[in-house]
Amino acid sequence: MTRVQWFIFLSWVKTQAPPVGAYSRASQINRKKGVLSQDALFYRPLLITYHLINTVIARISLIILLAVLASAAVRAECDLSLERTALKTLQRASVARVIDGDTIRLEDNRLIRLIGINTPEIDHESGQSEPLAKHARDALLDVISQSRNRIMLQVDEDLQDHHGRWLAHAYNLNGVNIQAVLLQRGLGYWIAIAPNLKNMPCYRKQEQIARDKGLGVWGLHYYQPQPVGDLTLNETGFRLVHGRIAAVHYSAQSIWLKFDTPDTGTNVALRIQKSDLNYFDGQYVRQMQNKTVTARGWLYPYKGQMVMRVHHPAAMHLE
Repeated sequence: MTRVQWFIFLSWVKTQAPPVGAYSRASQINRKKGVLSQDALFYRPLLITYHLINTVIARISLIILLAVLASAAVRAECDLSLERTALKTLQRASVARVIDGDTIRLEDNRLIRLIGINTPEIDHESGQSEPLAKHARDALLDVISQSRNRIMLQVDEDLQDHHGRWLAHAYNLNGVNIQAVLLQRGLGYWIAIAPNLKNMPCYRKQEQIARDKGLGVWGLHYYQPQPVGDLTLNETGFRLVHGRIAAVHYSAQSIWLKFDTPDTGTNVALRIQKSDLNYFDGQYVRQMQNKTVTARGWLYPYKGQMVMRVHHPAAMHLE
C-alpha cells in the first residue's frame, strides 16, 4: 500500500469512527442490557485498528526524530561529514599511493600530509615498522577505497609543511572525515600544530573514544607515556613524555619548560616559540613550574638535551 493509500485509509477511518468517549458510553449502556449494538460491532474493529496504527506511527516518528536529532548533534559537535553544499567547495583528487597512515601521494604527484593526526611510522628503507603502522596504512587505504580512490581535500591556514608536503583534511566521497575514522580506531594520535587547527575538537573527541576503549595505540605498552628520566639522546621522533616541570626559562625566541631529570640522565625540555604564544595564556605558562605534565610531539636533540616543540596548549596535559 502506498503512502497516499495509507493516508486515504486513515482519513476514512477517522471520519467513520465516533469519538472514543461516545463509543465507551454506548458500550456501557449496551453492556448493562447484555447486548452489543450493530454500531459497536461495526466501529469497534475500526477504532482498534485506528488507535493501533496511530500508536505505531507515533513510535516510528519518535524514533526517526531522535535519530535525526542525534545525527544533527554529532555533525554540530564533531564535523565527521560535511553538508552536501560544503562538499562542492572541496578539491577532488585521485590517490595513486598510500605511503603510511597519515601520508598519501596523489596521481598529480603531490604528497599530502593529513592534518591533525600522527600515525605509527613505517621505515620503508629498513623494513622496520612501529607497532600498528601497517594497520594504520591499511585502514587509510580501506577508507579511500570505499570511494574508488577518489577523495576530497580541505586546506587550512598553512598549505605546506617544512618538508614541502601539502597539508589537508581529507574526506572520502561520502563526506566522511578520514582522520576522524583513524583516530576513533586508535590508529594514531591527535596533534595540534598551529595555525592548522580546523576540526581540532572533532579529532580530539575521536581520539578520546579510542582511549576510553583502549583501542590501538592506547592498548599497547609500547605507546605509553615515557618518563623523561628514561629518555636518551637517541630517542627521537614522535613521543608522549611525562614528568615534572622544574623551571621555566625565557630566551629571545622561545619559552623553555625544563623537566626535572636525574643528574645522570638526559636533560629534556618543552619549547614554546614566541610566534606561537598567542595560543597560550601567559599566566598559564608561568604557573606550569612544579606541575606534572604529559606532552606529545616530536623529540629532537638540541645542544646536548632533548627538546620537544609545543605548538598549542592542547599538546600538554597537566595533572
